[in-house]
Amino acid sequence: MTTVMVLQSLICRWIERIAIAIAWASVALMLVTVLIVVLRYGFNIGSIALQDSSLFLHGLVFMAGAAYTLQKDKHVRVDVFYRRWSAKTQAWVNLLGGVFLLFPVLIFISLSSSSFVANSWRMLETSPEAGGLPGFFILKTYLWLLCSLLLLQGIAELLKCIAVIAGKESAHG
Repeated sequence: MTTVMVLQSLICRWIERIAIAIAWASVALMLVTVLIVVLRYGFNIGSIALQDSSLFLHGLVFMAGAAYTLQKDKHVRVDVFYRRWSAKTQAWVNLLGGVFLLFPVLIFISLSSSSFVANSWRMLETSPEAGGLPGFFILKTYLWLLCSLLLLQGIAELLKCIAVIAGKESAHG
């Protein structure tokens, strides 16, 4: 196995480990949501902190889970033509899509959100609601988490595409 494929495999395994944690965060999100509903409609008790915690978990699940979605090829795609193409043609489409779409979008999100996230950290932003959670700066940092994890997985996908194009690996290997 070449060094490039070892790197690709390491990135994918790391993203899979993060996905396991995200799966548990999904369970926690479901439990918090059920608790919010039971407290609100069963006991007429509202909790801003619980609502904020569901916001944190929801953001984490989607922002950190995007890379795993890319890894498993479960993202949205117009599949009318793509599924009929050969593995090499699909690899070319994925390679060009990563270079010309994925990476520029990630760079744009990172750069355009930098002052937004940095300002939030500078003032250690808390919930705008009375009784809410502190640490809203962490929630805003999920933007950079999204970009970092998608960038890593995007690199792994590009390495896989190059291997498929070179005939060194199958499209699903």
